[in-house]
Amino acid sequence: MFEGKIIDLSHEITNFTYPGDPEFKLNPLNVENYTISEIKLGSHISTHIDYPKHVGIDNNNIEGDSKDIVIGTGFCVNIKNLDEFLNQLHADKTRKIDILLINTNISKYWGRKEYIEKEIDIEPYLDDILNISPKAVGVDCASIGNYEVHKELLSNGIFIIENLNNLEKLENKYFTFVGLPLKIRDVDGAPIRAISFIENLK
Repeated sequence: MFEGKIIDLSHEITNFTYPGDPEFKLNPLNVENYTISEIKLGSHISTHIDYPKHVGIDNNNIEGDSKDIVIGTGFCVNIKNLDEFLNQLHADKTRKIDILLINTNISKYWGRKEYIEKEIDIEPYLDDILNISPKAVGVDCASIGNYEVHKELLSNGIFIIENLNNLEKLENKYFTFVGLPLKIRDVDGAPIRAISFIENLK
């Protein structure tokens, strides 16, 4: 029997978008007495995944067999301790993580202009992240870095997940991460429902 804690890591989809991105619109329609809503949204709205096409790289290497589902062993580290943590991973080859989550504490500004204004820079840690080769790297802010950071990660087969939430609950913990993007063929990104399981098996 599974006994553990599930933490929702996704923000609600609302009309809070990165400047220049398509706005979110929900238009309820009446169709033969049924309510059926027309939904308009950008591919990088709210909590979302970036695919290689986001930076002009072919998506073919992730097509099929549900390879866009992000699942595996995760670990969350505060960005202030990222350098030390990556060094520890290099020193201890027995430790393996699939999904690296970086807590910036910026998610507390979600829905406010400060959220967009605050930026992080993981470029100094990029080589070390590439060396541990996770399936995905996620952050609780609007962007993981500049175009070159995106291109380096995505061209090396590492998915990017942005606008995560509740990472402070996972800091310094191992967990099972599950991320389920909307299943849209050959797109540059998609909203993703991301959750973590902190397991206590009996």
